[in-house]
Amino acid sequence: MADIWIFSSTQLVPKPIKLNMVRVILGLLFCLGCCLVHAGEIRKIEINQTPLYYHFCQGSKPASKLIIFLHGAVAAYQGQTESTPKEIINLVESNIDFINTLTENGYDVILPIAYNDYNWLAPKGELYLDSLMNQYQHNYTTIHLAGFSDGATGAYKYFYTHPDRLQGLWLFNGFPQHQNFNKKVDPTTFTDYDILYVSQKNDKIIPYEFLLTEYRRQKITNGQTYFILLEGKHEFTTYTRSDFETCLDLLENHADEQVLSSDSIWIYPPADGFMVDNALVEIYSFRTSIARNFGMDKNVLATNLSETQKLEVLLKQGSPLIMPLKINRKDLSQDTFTFSYVIQGNSGTIQFQNYFLKQTW
Repeated sequence: MADIWIFSSTQLVPKPIKLNMVRVILGLLFCLGCCLVHAGEIRKIEINQTPLYYHFCQGSKPASKLIIFLHGAVAAYQGQTESTPKEIINLVESNIDFINTLTENGYDVILPIAYNDYNWLAPKGELYLDSLMNQYQHNYTTIHLAGFSDGATGAYKYFYTHPDRLQGLWLFNGFPQHQNFNKKVDPTTFTDYDILYVSQKNDKIIPYEFLLTEYRRQKITNGQTYFILLEGKHEFTTYTRSDFETCLDLLENHADEQVLSSDSIWIYPPADGFMVDNALVEIYSFRTSIARNFGMDKNVLATNLSETQKLEVLLKQGSPLIMPLKINRKDLSQDTFTFSYVIQGNSGTIQFQNYFLKQTW
């Protein structure tokens, strides 16, 4: 069974005038040109004789990459007595730009539909994702896991439990601290993955600082980790096509791999901001009100704010290029890391806390 959705950015308003046939045809052609056409096929898998539905979306050309997107609000699906298909538009909160942007850029998209205990925050949700991976992992060279809100939280847990099955992670407004799962993660073992942390400035449900703290930890040993802070509340629908294109552009910024000895590792500056090719573009300050309300360690916060103030001074002079640092693996246990930077032809150093050792919350 297949569902076809047609969306138009043009609203047709009847006018109290008569139009000849030519004008009618031209008007319809114009409207069709403004439309985005997307086909999503509903498919089904069974786990322990339980049917589970998901949407499978393809572009016009064969894709070698797949992204599995986990929707939010899984509590609404708990306690169901029957697994039933849901409209694709609801799974992405009416944001069809997300699917269209991906399928136009070489990705197929799978959108699982949570049912009862088969949701991303329950143990059976892992079985659901395992089944999808088993079915599709041999069809693609790259598989990324993504999600929004509860979906992002579930994606975080699955990715860091099964890193061998995935090549990337996209988190929109997620909560890595759910059931203290983040404390079980060793980010130093994740050095070659595409990881995007994305949040919104006015998210009152999950303040962006919760993602930011885990971004810092992962960034240190994985240069392909990015944090993007955008306008909006806790709403997937307000993300734009341009936002998704930015995400895709960042994933193309792979630096040339450099050979390291077994006891060495590259580390990267855990700056609270948006960085591209190791250049700091924008600062995302950690809000003291959030730290106070959620009991953040005062010493960690004070040092972090000092780091941010130094970055703000540098940013006024231009976009500082902060160089990765090659260290011995045993030095991952030191209290701080000192990075060199270049800005407008001038050089200097800046120090960051070792967030592996800091208990932020």
